[in-house]
Amino acid sequence: MKDKTASTNTKRFSSNASLVRHYLNPETPSIVVALICSMLLGVVSAIVAALVGPALQIISAARDAEFTTTQLLGADHAEYLKILVTKDTFTAEYLLSIVPMMLIAVSCVKALVSLIQWYLWEKTGEKTALAVRSDVVQRYLYLDPMMRKADKAVQVEADLSSTISNDVRMLREYIVHFYGGVPREFFSILTLAMTLAFLSPKLFLIFVVGVLPAAAVISRLGKKLRKRATKVLLDFSVLAEWIQQRLLGIETIKHYRTESLEICKMKQLSNQLHQGFLKASNVKARTSPMLQAVAVTSLGIVLIVALGDVASGETTGAVQLSFFATLALLSQSVGKLGKYLNTNREASSAIERLRSTFNFLADNHALDILPTDTHSGKKTIISVNDVCVRYPGQKLQALRNVSHDFVSGKIYCLAGPSGAGKSTLLGVLLGIVRPESGNVVRDIATNHPFALSYQPQKVLLLPGTVGENISYPFVDFDPKMVDECLRRVGMYEVIERLPKGIYTPLGTGGAGLSGGQAQRIMLARLWYHKSPLVFIDEGTSALDPVIEQLVYTLLKDLRNLGSMVISIAHRRSMLQIADEVLTLEDGRLKSFS
Repeated sequence: MKDKTASTNTKRFSSNASLVRHYLNPETPSIVVALICSMLLGVVSAIVAALVGPALQIISAARDAEFTTTQLLGADHAEYLKILVTKDTFTAEYLLSIVPMMLIAVSCVKALVSLIQWYLWEKTGEKTALAVRSDVVQRYLYLDPMMRKADKAVQVEADLSSTISNDVRMLREYIVHFYGGVPREFFSILTLAMTLAFLSPKLFLIFVVGVLPAAAVISRLGKKLRKRATKVLLDFSVLAEWIQQRLLGIETIKHYRTESLEICKMKQLSNQLHQGFLKASNVKARTSPMLQAVAVTSLGIVLIVALGDVASGETTGAVQLSFFATLALLSQSVGKLGKYLNTNREASSAIERLRSTFNFLADNHALDILPTDTHSGKKTIISVNDVCVRYPGQKLQALRNVSHDFVSGKIYCLAGPSGAGKSTLLGVLLGIVRPESGNVVRDIATNHPFALSYQPQKVLLLPGTVGENISYPFVDFDPKMVDECLRRVGMYEVIERLPKGIYTPLGTGGAGLSGGQAQRIMLARLWYHKSPLVFIDEGTSALDPVIEQLVYTLLKDLRNLGSMVISIAHRRSMLQIADEVLTLEDGRLKSFS
């Protein structure tokens, strides 16, 4: 069976519309119901507007007054009512018992349909935003490690928080307003326009001719708004990346006492973003008044003509009241439609960024980089055979024809100067760096639930309790095993003094612990799992000499249990406990001993 996650992670989108359709397809039943509600809403709105004039005329009349169909609907439309009813004359008392109640009932139906329509689109927008956020993160987690140094990958990583927050939020608003609001207002405009044409073709034609300039206004301002919205999104990403970098480098700022310089830069970037928002808001602010000015001018002309028709007896006041009530609803719908179209132009920039991110991550998807498992049961765990590695965009190879066998029950140390290829070789052994040539075979016969443990150079504790961090990625942990692991790394007394012991929550990155303590929590994780494969990237760099010796004892005990331990280290003490030291230089394995 094809892996559904893998299929989703490698899907590319040829256009913004294809991306949106991909996420809306699962919501097709809700969308169909919402569109039906939009059509019903347009019809009901037209009925409400058409009833306004006759209802007001009836309410303001005496109880014993009588109305003919011509008085209610005018000479041009009286015949339509006669088709439905046989009577030509109605008393005010009779009409008061029917028409106002009809108006109230239809208004209630309109409110109910509107509520259902909006609820369905809000629900669809939220579900789409959830799916997009999830897929962005999944695709990023499956990004080929070989591509992480590429310019586009660096930009994607820098923009990730903005992508899953700001861009996804704008996508959600786009779905709710454009896909939900535009059809609703379109159907309303269509039915209301038909009602206007039915009530007074002459007045309707005058109004349409008068508002034609509005189309040119919308087109011109829309293009300008899209351009400025794109600039705002770029400025927002720059500011978000800058803040993230400064938060990570807060110690450096404190050491050099450059707070004032950073504050000035923050103000500069914030002001740049603020100016961009103002320019985009200025375009949006101008749109509505300009459209209103055109509409009011046309409305004034229509009103003058309508009053002349009533005075000449060509039509009735009730019909004209219905016409202007319908026109008022039409104007509201047109205004909302313009607002939703503006939302579309703003959101198109965010959707384009999402699409670009999706396609880059899909093109560089790496689900199957891991080395081959032969399950042969041999003592050799990993064989590296004539491996060469070249990173994208680099002329020189990071590794050149490296071959070596790594066996269980040994501690290996990767040594050499900076840039020699130690981290690249560790990445090959971990299975996250794809060789350009050669191959890597992993021979391991084990049913161990967690076959590989990794200690990175940078502390990567997660929000959660002490116990959850030690047992990661397992959700549940054995308290006795956790206590044993803490003793092995000299942290038992420290954790025991915490308010809830091993159940004490730690902040992101191990907040609440010192750097060395947080690193020891990660070392305790190694002993908790006792994995056959143990990889350490400068894992002893922040430890004091006493705890360092405890760590070396732990690594030796792992070796004695049959684990293969591979570590990158520059410290002489680490080199001394190694069974084999592999020295690399310029990407070549120069010697091992």
